[in-house]
Amino acid sequence: MGNTISYLGSNISNDQLNTFEIKEIPKFENIVTELNSKTLSNADLYKLFQKCCFISVTDFQSEYPSVEMTKCFQSNVGWYFRCIDCSNHTASCFCSKCFLSNPIHFNENHKFSFFESKTAVCDCGFDTYIKSKGFCKTHKHCNDEIRIEKYLELPSFLKLDLHLFFRYVLLYLMMSTKDALDFGLMKTKLEDNKNLKTILSWLSDITFQSTTLVHVLSEELVSYSLDDYDISKPFDSILNPRDQAYKDPSPELDPYYHKMVGYISRLRKRGSVLSYLFLSHHSTGFVNEFTQLLRILIENHEHFKCAYFSELIMHFYDIYLPRDKFSSSFLTFSSGYMVTLTPDILTLAMSDSKYNLLEVILSSHKLFMPMLEPFYKVTGYKKETFLQSNFDVFTNLTKNCQVVEFLFSQPHILKELFELALAIHLVQSPEFVNPSCSTTKFLVVLEREMIKSLKNIMEHIYSDKLSKPKDYYINTLIDLTIEYLGKLKFPALSLEKIPGFLLSSRDTFEKSKHLDLYIHCPLIRMLSVLMIDNHSNIDTITKKLSKELLIHISMNIIHFRVTYSTYDPDDKNLAPALDFYITDNTLTLDMFWLRFAIISLGPNAFLYMYFDTLSGLKFNNNTTSFYEVFAFFCAFIQVDSKLEPTKDDLIYHLAQCILTGKFEVEKFMDINRLYFGKDEEIAKALMECVENFNVKKLLPSLSNLYDPNYRFFSYKYSNSFRGLSKTGYQKFLGKDEKYSIPPPIHTKPLVGHLLPLCQLFNSGDCIILGLIYYVLAHYCYIDAHFENGLGEMFPDQFFEICKRLFKPDAVINEVLYLFTIITKLYQNSIYSNLSNNEKLLIQNEIQQFINNNNDKVNQPNSSNNDDKVNQPNNNNNNNNDKVNQPNSSNNDDKVNQPPNNNIFLKNLFKRFNSNDKEIPPNNNNNDDKVNPPNQNNNDDVDIVNQPNNSIFIKNLFKRFNIIVNSKNNMKLDLSIIDILLNIYQKLTVNNKILKSLLEFIFDTIIDFNNNFKDYLTNHKVEYWKSPDTSISISPSPSKSIIDNYNNNNNNNNNNIQKVKEEQVVIEEEKVVRKRRRKKVVVEYEECCSICFKKMEIPMKFGYIENSTLPQKLLNQYLDSLDGEIPSRFLNFLDEFQSKEATTGVLQYVPDRYDLPQLYALFIFNRSTSTYITTCGHSAHEDCIKFPTGGSLSTGFFCPICLKDSNLLIPTSGTHSMTDPKNHYELYYQTLCSYDFYSFLKNQEKSLVLERYLWKFVLNNIETLEIKSRKLNYLVNYQQSESDKSGTGNSYYYAIEQDQFNKELNDLLILYRSIMECGIVCHNQLPIYDPLVYLTDTFTAATYSHYLTKANPVEYLNKLERIEIFKILLFQHYKEMDGKDISFTSIKLFIEKIQQILKMDRDCQNSQLYRTLSSMVFPMLRKMLIFNYIYQNKDIKPSLSFNLNIDQFNDYSEISNKLKFNLIEFILDLDWIPLANDFLGLSSTPKGNQIYGIYPPSSPIEFVPHFSNSFGNSTPKTMVEYIEQTIKKSKPCRHCKSLPKYMCIICGLRLCGVNTCQNVVNMHWSKCQSLPLSILMPLSTPFIEILREQFRAIVLAPYNPKFQLYIDPKNQQFNDQTYYFPTQLNSTLQLEPKTLIHVYKLWINSSYFK
Repeated sequence: MGNTISYLGSNISNDQLNTFEIKEIPKFENIVTELNSKTLSNADLYKLFQKCCFISVTDFQSEYPSVEMTKCFQSNVGWYFRCIDCSNHTASCFCSKCFLSNPIHFNENHKFSFFESKTAVCDCGFDTYIKSKGFCKTHKHCNDEIRIEKYLELPSFLKLDLHLFFRYVLLYLMMSTKDALDFGLMKTKLEDNKNLKTILSWLSDITFQSTTLVHVLSEELVSYSLDDYDISKPFDSILNPRDQAYKDPSPELDPYYHKMVGYISRLRKRGSVLSYLFLSHHSTGFVNEFTQLLRILIENHEHFKCAYFSELIMHFYDIYLPRDKFSSSFLTFSSGYMVTLTPDILTLAMSDSKYNLLEVILSSHKLFMPMLEPFYKVTGYKKETFLQSNFDVFTNLTKNCQVVEFLFSQPHILKELFELALAIHLVQSPEFVNPSCSTTKFLVVLEREMIKSLKNIMEHIYSDKLSKPKDYYINTLIDLTIEYLGKLKFPALSLEKIPGFLLSSRDTFEKSKHLDLYIHCPLIRMLSVLMIDNHSNIDTITKKLSKELLIHISMNIIHFRVTYSTYDPDDKNLAPALDFYITDNTLTLDMFWLRFAIISLGPNAFLYMYFDTLSGLKFNNNTTSFYEVFAFFCAFIQVDSKLEPTKDDLIYHLAQCILTGKFEVEKFMDINRLYFGKDEEIAKALMECVENFNVKKLLPSLSNLYDPNYRFFSYKYSNSFRGLSKTGYQKFLGKDEKYSIPPPIHTKPLVGHLLPLCQLFNSGDCIILGLIYYVLAHYCYIDAHFENGLGEMFPDQFFEICKRLFKPDAVINEVLYLFTIITKLYQNSIYSNLSNNEKLLIQNEIQQFINNNNDKVNQPNSSNNDDKVNQPNNNNNNNNDKVNQPNSSNNDDKVNQPPNNNIFLKNLFKRFNSNDKEIPPNNNNNDDKVNPPNQNNNDDVDIVNQPNNSIFIKNLFKRFNIIVNSKNNMKLDLSIIDILLNIYQKLTVNNKILKSLLEFIFDTIIDFNNNFKDYLTNHKVEYWKSPDTSISISPSPSKSIIDNYNNNNNNNNNNIQKVKEEQVVIEEEKVVRKRRRKKVVVEYEECCSICFKKMEIPMKFGYIENSTLPQKLLNQYLDSLDGEIPSRFLNFLDEFQSKEATTGVLQYVPDRYDLPQLYALFIFNRSTSTYITTCGHSAHEDCIKFPTGGSLSTGFFCPICLKDSNLLIPTSGTHSMTDPKNHYELYYQTLCSYDFYSFLKNQEKSLVLERYLWKFVLNNIETLEIKSRKLNYLVNYQQSESDKSGTGNSYYYAIEQDQFNKELNDLLILYRSIMECGIVCHNQLPIYDPLVYLTDTFTAATYSHYLTKANPVEYLNKLERIEIFKILLFQHYKEMDGKDISFTSIKLFIEKIQQILKMDRDCQNSQLYRTLSSMVFPMLRKMLIFNYIYQNKDIKPSLSFNLNIDQFNDYSEISNKLKFNLIEFILDLDWIPLANDFLGLSSTPKGNQIYGIYPPSSPIEFVPHFSNSFGNSTPKTMVEYIEQTIKKSKPCRHCKSLPKYMCIICGLRLCGVNTCQNVVNMHWSKCQSLPLSILMPLSTPFIEILREQFRAIVLAPYNPKFQLYIDPKNQQFNDQTYYFPTQLNSTLQLEPKTLIHVYKLWINSSYFK
């Protein structure tokens, strides 16, 4: 500033030197005064720059250009691309301009994706995130070397000017901070100083255009030179620069400057400007502008970035702890750079100084936790604390092996991790905390990040890349975790409740306090992580963890999972990005811990603790609560927990998701929330599973995959999704399976470390069997009680807890489900590993049970049975001795004292008798023959290798004495099998789930001993057999995504022959299903499908839906006539349709006195067309019971085949509208509610219902005629793509012959039910009214038949004459060119037509004949359909039609069938009276002049078609589609979001925002695509199909997406594959077959019913 050379160089020419005058040097005080004197604009700052530097910004950028070295930084609302091949970081992205302008992405076939964002920043030019090859031409020169060269080229005097200018500006900013204001340096309040925002924005603008200015401003901010790449020599004061660029040319001339610098120097701790801004973090009050300036400097100056983060860590606490808006925003901005493991970040993380990145992150978060406690402990606490965390930086750093090694070398830093975990534990609440609150969500995210960090550390330990033995690191982590867990305070334990077992010291059923619960448990879950995939650590932790602490932890988990269930928020207004369908991975860890607790504590101690804990919890006393408690217990026994999924695990989860029918394909990615593996690898594995996932292949093995107790749906959706998955599974099975719901047997064998879990159900004093016995017995006998309790199997205290805690009828399903699980686990884990001798022993035990029971059945029953008991196996106690006599004595030589692996089976059949004393281990009972001595009863013994024990065998068949409070207080002695048979015979008629569970148990026993089948048959058990209980979707053995260890206990049989046999079974079952499915579709029962009795008035299950196909055809046909017929004709039609007929817009509520022609003229055009089908099943009205939530108004599913239903169609009987009890009335009202609900609001108006009903028959005829046409739409396009291979057909059908026949019979059923309606005949019928020329002729003729119930021959003859005349008139209007027509013009035109046809009578090959026959053909087809339903109205429905679908599309066949000859008909046509009737119409009903007629049927070749953007104009490649769409993309005028979808049918672009008026729901009816909505997303190559179901929009089931663009080398069209969106690339080309297939689905929407 004030530099003479600079001034001369820029302002004085050589010939002006004699007049030269030096300007006064600008002083800092003057600059401050000028900046504070007014509200600044950018123009003022440009002038100030020129005044101080003696060169304008424009001239500087022109003389010293460096804009090409700056990065892009585009950050507006728009589309952003991610290129897999060009990115160095997963979060990097391009703006659309940069991405599309670089052809390398497409030429080299890069994989990419793109998304809409308002906050993303383009990284083009930033080599840290983007590879240089990906830079666009604008930013390809970005690098530090060129930037330094450009800076060094500047004259030294200009460098000095620039440095001093920026120094003054920064000093002004520093004077404006809060600290400086408090010091009195400025009088303007911070919030009132609007100039600060302007200055910051202007600095961003000029530095964005010049990397030279970036360099200068960076040096001024850090206060030392950066041009020589030496940042190690900072100086203490801004007045002591290191080189010439920092020297003040005339400091004595500006004392005000030195005064301000002195004050500021005392306010800051270090010399740099940046450090002061950190210390006074309210530096400007304008966070966004300040961080935008820093972003430009960081991303364009690598060494400024190093200096910036060095300063940031030094002042991290000062920035973090205020937790205000600036603090959170500033650190969020900084974290975006620190998550990238660049060398400078790694250096800061491994620094030995006190400013270590790892330490400051951990300790700052630990200090933050006490600030959150008031939000949990004080009701209504309102102090604002910004919830922001940089812990993801720590998580990312633990991915680096060197950082992990450094962490263990610094124990004080490692301990900070566990101290933070302890601090999170201590955030407790005295009351229930809503998981939707922001504090809870923040802590949950923080806890997950800590667990991920530990998972990363474990990976490095087991990779053997660290310097010390892995045991050292593992023991260190275990010791620290247990040490800090020991610092938690838990309620006291007691040994008094059940002697010998540690339980809570509170009284049973005394409610626990919320303060006893740790809501967040990172330490507990970290301990699970140490064991879950590293089983060798289980023994170590078991030894180091005290029993008391183990029980405390387990009780806390149970308490949390019952009280909170999950951490998932139940917020209805949750943003879509935060709304997950799958719960989080803490559930996986908690389920593993409880399995570990069972193994460590023993099953009995665990169960006592589990149910004792439940007794102290408060949960709603309803069926749902009981279900949740038992379901969670079943889940952690059933499901194996992992940190990383196998392929089979992913398929298991995918099956549950697909069965719901609600998952968008992208939502499958939520599954990765259950695991801790690398997201990208799990996503890739998921992608592979879904790409190869064929829904139909799922059917044969679905019994292995479907889990009705699936626990991993998020809390918000869990109940609804479980119900939907059950319904979806029933739909899959249809009527093919004998029972709708197979048992939930998705379990895996217990091997290795999990084998001790068998103690739960395979031990001597197995209380789990006692619990099952208790619930089952009380379910069968409500008033029953046990004589002398249940003994050692069920202690009195435990008995009392269960008795008060559960209602047996509320948990019966879950108890049987639990019993099924342990049955399956026994079958897979123990029985499958037994020797032949051991299996033989089990068979003998079962046979003994059968023999004993058969003997009992054959003996006369002397007991006085009560009829109310209904006990099939009601034997008295006199036979107990027989029960205890073993029949295996003859097999002693064969059985070589096998190990005790049949304990569970023996317990299953054991007859419990409370009068029997416990037999000591070394007894002399006959059971000793299969029971070696000296075997102690101990829970800790090895189950597999344990010898047999007589006490177990004795207990297997023991019976309990049950006292039933009936007339005689009957005493029964029953085993578990007796109880199960009782339940089966009494309660499974209407409960298929219970039935399937029981039959699976019976079927399992049959596998052990086939003789049991006869025994069950005698008890009328139709045992269930799984379609295939051993088939897996993937026949290859499962492999972990990341193999951290070798599982030596893998017992999977990978025999190739077995796999081949399984595939044969799959194919055979697919064929059988296909045949059965066809049979179900076409079968019409004569009896009730529910009770199988004959019906007097059968009610057919039907479905009515909106179908706009006829209206779409008419509108598209009228649009196509533009240019062919006069504009006057089109204007008249448009006026008539919009203002009089008002098609699909207004509801004309008819009056009872309206003439019939008004109905034919208006009413059928004013509402959306409908289409009615049936599934073929019938039922008595009394047999029909709607499921929960189902009704005629809301819709329901057919109870037989589970197809959509919302109608009950009566198919016989008579009807009178005056009879309010008649079953037809509800049917007619339900029909009309889909069109004119106003009918039903007014009693008087409702009397005209019968005059309206013909509309439904008419719509069905019109729709069926259109969907059965021979189609060639898109065929030419397909042939052009396939001619090279010689494939391609000239036409196709949207409907198959079987479906056509079936829907024709549905039409017949509909016709019969509508014709039952009584209606008063009118004298003037629509077919005879002159207004017939303004309506559809077929409508007028058939409506006249409906009104009179007369033979329709006369009306059809009239129809033929009028329709042919209208076709001729239509052709005549084309020639008149808008002129009025007259009788003479009509006469001349018809005579000309007749003359041409006479000449063409023989060959019938003229263009005129082809045109006329094409237009009359649709009418003939509708007449033939109508003729069929009329002629068969009194005949049993037949599935045979006299013409096949090919003949139905043959004009000669149809005309011969109807004995119609077009040429002869026109030559003989008496057109004069028709012309007189037409010309006699002077005006429309509303008085408008008539010019034209209602258009006749469109030519047979004209069919509904897609928008011009698709069809034959569809872009050939996905890249072309993206480019065209983005160029035309304009923000939605309602919500301002960019369009993300294009409607294939109308071409309109939709934003897809649920709350927007332009969303799919709003658009649906406008584009007349009902019942389907077919959308093409912009960011994926998949067409999405949505359908209307029960008046709601749902994802079309089973095949919701079809891939429009495919890689021709690697993919083939397959209409059955459930695709998953892959990464986009330039090889994706249009697949015409997909487009045709989707078109067929639109025409024939019945595909989705």
